[in-house]
Amino acid sequence: MGKRLFRMGSPSKTGLLLIPMDSLILVLNPISGRLADRYGSRVLSSLGMAFNAAALIWFSTLNERSSYGTVLVSLLLFGMGLALFAPAITSSIMGSVPPEKRGVSSGIVNTINQTAAVLSIPLSLLLMTLVMPYNKISQIVSGSQLISTYLSKDNCSVGILVTLRGISGGFLCSSFG
Repeated sequence: MGKRLFRMGSPSKTGLLLIPMDSLILVLNPISGRLADRYGSRVLSSLGMAFNAAALIWFSTLNERSSYGTVLVSLLLFGMGLALFAPAITSSIMGSVPPEKRGVSSGIVNTINQTAAVLSIPLSLLLMTLVMPYNKISQIVSGSQLISTYLSKDNCSVGILVTLRGISGGFLCSSFG
């Protein structure tokens, strides 16, 4: 697919293009969990974080002309990292808790996961504001026509370039976190 990153089509098509990452996670999660139970979680969780860092660095290099193949490699790296890290760390946590307290421990782990998912969006926006003008961020967040207007034009606009620079900076900062 030689199409530019922002010319991939409808939201439905874009969602379909993200399926390979989720499929990889679906396949590798149970395998990773069994390996973590058998061999310990230290190596798998470290390897997962290394894949995630590599993917985030790769994400930071994407631009408006990136092909789907380039995006796919970074998505698969990120999916591999998640699939290795999450089951290994959960196995480690649950293995360190007495059996009679695993229900409470599971609830706490899930609460932390949900809280992290909720807080990651504002944190990403905070990192983006470090390199993007506030008015561009507010247009994106409010759902105004900044992106949809420029996606239909042949030339990529300054607004999109600034947005990509902000997102790339966020990915790069996240890779070292």
